[in-house]
Amino acid sequence: MDGLISALEGSSLWLLGLCLLLFLLLMVQLYFVIFVHGKLALHQVRSREAIPERQQLVPLSVVICTRNEEQQLAKNLTALLDQDYPAYEVIVVNDRSDDDTKWLLKDLAEQNAHLKIVEIAEHVLSQSGKKFGVAMGIKAAQYAHVVFTDADCRPASRYWLQHIGAAFERDRKIVLGYVPLPSKKGFANALIRFGHFYRSVNYLSYALKGNAYMGLGQNMAFDKALFFKGKGFASHIHVRSGYDELFVNQHATRQNTAISIHKEAHIWKSMPLSLGDYLQERKFRKQAYALYRPGHRRMLNLQRSSAVLFYLALAGVVIVEPTAWPLTVVGYLLRLIAQYAVYIPIATKLRSPRMLWYLPVMDVLHTFYRKS
Repeated sequence: MDGLISALEGSSLWLLGLCLLLFLLLMVQLYFVIFVHGKLALHQVRSREAIPERQQLVPLSVVICTRNEEQQLAKNLTALLDQDYPAYEVIVVNDRSDDDTKWLLKDLAEQNAHLKIVEIAEHVLSQSGKKFGVAMGIKAAQYAHVVFTDADCRPASRYWLQHIGAAFERDRKIVLGYVPLPSKKGFANALIRFGHFYRSVNYLSYALKGNAYMGLGQNMAFDKALFFKGKGFASHIHVRSGYDELFVNQHATRQNTAISIHKEAHIWKSMPLSLGDYLQERKFRKQAYALYRPGHRRMLNLQRSSAVLFYLALAGVVIVEPTAWPLTVVGYLLRLIAQYAVYIPIATKLRSPRMLWYLPVMDVLHTFYRKS
C-alpha cells in the first residue's frame, strides 16, 4: 500500500487520467450490472399456482415456420400439441420443404384437431427469409394472441402456454420468454452458451426496466393487432433476419411488455451445429441491429464500449505505473463481486448456475466480441 501511495503522489498526468477514467467506467458498469440487470435479479417469478383460473386465460395460436426440418418436427411437435391449456391451436407453416415434412404433418393433423397446416407453394419466391412464412402463420391464426417457437425447440413442460397466456394480463401486448441452450462438452459450447445467457439477461432486464429492445422468436408472443397496425414486417422486409427482435424493438413500450421466465415456461433449443453456425447467426443479427431505434443502439453501444474500455483502463494503469496494481485489483473485484451478487439469483431463475463458474474468463472474451 505504501508503494501505491508513493506512486500516486508522484504520478504523471497519464496515470491520473487513467485512474479517473477507470473510476468513471467502473461507475458506468456498476450501473448496468446493479440497476439494469438487478431488475431481473429481484424479479419475482410467478408460480403456476398463482396463475388465474383456466377460463380467464386468453386463447392462443402457436406459430412454427419450418423448412426441411422433418426430424426436428417429429421430435418436438408432439410436446407442443400436448400442452395443458384450455383453448389453443398449433399452426405449422411448411415453407417449401422438399423432405417428408408434408406427410409427417398430414399424419399428425389427422390425430390432432388443433394442428393447422399452412403450405407455401413451391413457386412462391420470397426474398424475406423466414418473415414471409411467419406472416402467413399470423394471418392464418384464428386467435388474437400469437405465440412463436421453432421446429428445433421443445417446451420444458406441458404448462409452457399457461405461463405465456397468464402474462397477457393487465393489457400486455408482448410477452418475452427465455430459451436455454443445452450444455455439452467443449470450449465452443461454453462460449456460445455464455454469450446467449448474457444476451438473454440483457433483453429480459431491459424489458423489466420498461425499455424492451428485442425478443427471441423461439419463445415470445404478441397481440397480432400490433402486427397489422404496424403493417407487418414491411419496414424491415429487406433484412433477412430479425422478425422477432425488430418487431419488439419497434412495438414495445414501457407498459405493454411482460416477461415469462418460470422454469416451466422455458423453451429448450438445439445447439448450433458449430461455432461457425453460431457466428453466422450473429452476422445476420447484426443486420437487424442496424435497424434498432437510435436510443437503443446508443444504450447498447455504451454498455459494450464501457466494458471494453474498463478492461483496457485496467491494463493501462498497470502499464503506466506497475506499482499501482492494487488499484486495478480493487476496481476489478468491485465489478466482479457486483456481477456475482446480481447474476447468482438470475442464473438460479434461468436454471443456468453453471454459467457463473467461468464468469471471469468468459466475461472478458464476451466483452470484446459481443454486439448487443
